[in-house]
Amino acid sequence: MGSIGGVVVVMIEGKLRVSAAELAQFAAPAVGGIAPIAPHLWIIEMSTGATQVIRSGDYESLPAGWVLLMTGPDPDWIAQWDGDWQRACDEQINPILSEHDDESEEP
Repeated sequence: MGSIGGVVVVMIEGKLRVSAAELAQFAAPAVGGIAPIAPHLWIIEMSTGATQVIRSGDYESLPAGWVLLMTGPDPDWIAQWDGDWQRACDEQINPILSEHDDESEEP
């Protein structure tokens, strides 16, 4: 794991992965119990694995090479993990990223 311009970069054996710390950063507004929650986008740079949280709802104007991981944070989705961000990454987010890895490896 490294950092590019303050953005966390996570690629394990060349495969895209997100960490519990990255998810915690995205989830923070919903965990704090402050309502209403301003829209946030969690995006990932596909060639490096860098992720970034942007306080915006404009998911149509992402930087080139970046794709949307998640919008929200949705309090109900956040609550189901009860703060266990590693489990959320292991059971839901990283398996979805693995599907992308598998598709990108096909000839």
